[in-house]
Amino acid sequence: PETYPVATMIGQALGFARLVDELVLSTRKRCAVTTTGGSSGALRAWDDARYARTLVDTAGNAFACARARTLLQGCRVVTYTHYPLVNSDMEAAVRDGDTSAVHNRQGAGKGSWRTRLKLLYYGALARTYGAALRRTAAGGGFVLCNSTWTLGHVRSLMGGSVEPAVVFPPCSLEQLLAIPIERKKAPLTFLCVGQYRPEKQQRLLLDAWRDAGLSDARLVFAGGARGEEDLQRAEELRAAAMDDPAIEVLVNVSHAELLRLLASAHVGLHAMRMEHFGICVVEYMAAGCVAIAHDSGGPREDILAPRGVGYLASDRASYSAAIAEAAAMSTRERHAM
Repeated sequence: PETYPVATMIGQALGFARLVDELVLSTRKRCAVTTTGGSSGALRAWDDARYARTLVDTAGNAFACARARTLLQGCRVVTYTHYPLVNSDMEAAVRDGDTSAVHNRQGAGKGSWRTRLKLLYYGALARTYGAALRRTAAGGGFVLCNSTWTLGHVRSLMGGSVEPAVVFPPCSLEQLLAIPIERKKAPLTFLCVGQYRPEKQQRLLLDAWRDAGLSDARLVFAGGARGEEDLQRAEELRAAAMDDPAIEVLVNVSHAELLRLLASAHVGLHAMRMEHFGICVVEYMAAGCVAIAHDSGGPREDILAPRGVGYLASDRASYSAAIAEAAAMSTRERHAM
């Protein structure tokens, strides 16, 4: 957003394509061999022993992959999509004026001319993105997705021409699974792990936790800060806590401290809407916490709902109800879940 304040997604796509151009040019300088066509043919011939036959993209930028398929003739491309560049949920959020899922500029409210313009922009980008995904899959390429939610959107964008596949992201759980499931009965600890970004909705969780009216309970936020804006959001969360000793806001904790927090927590909170997978939710469960997550994305389709564990919520009232219900669980019920 700082580099491309307007048409950010197009700028990022072009940036990735440029990166592929630089990669191909550097590869050609190393791998080109002289042919009978003279110097002009040198860049068209390849030393098969050194020519890279597979390009693996883990950023999920289909435009770069399509560019690679065009420049590297015969090269097989594998792309792993974490979050579709544009999807129908984003379009619906723009249409409804929902800023919790997308970042609209001031004035881009529901029904405004900015909203209509942005929907046209998203529609055109979705069609181009789908074509790039199809180009990536052509010639034996693979389109992989990190969750069922991502799969659904990528499948829709590709138009059913090629079936993408799901490969869940790796979750390092050995240390978490070693944490004893037993916890001290009091205070009942609710833990929220996640960067201090707007879409993580920590303030919603703070308000919902207060609405639940719990006694002998504490709420801990442990998040990373990427820069000054994230640090400011953490300070605003502290201010909203109003010096309540039961609420703690921690920034950039060490891995050892995070493990200690997970080992003492009874319930894990997560409020990001349209979370593509939700590794944090898996980590809560592995550490022995009851998970409460947003009723969308990976937590709903792959983690909680399919297994009938944890709670799903969508707004302040439903989060408050889930928090109260989790707090009322007996130790045996929590262990069973």
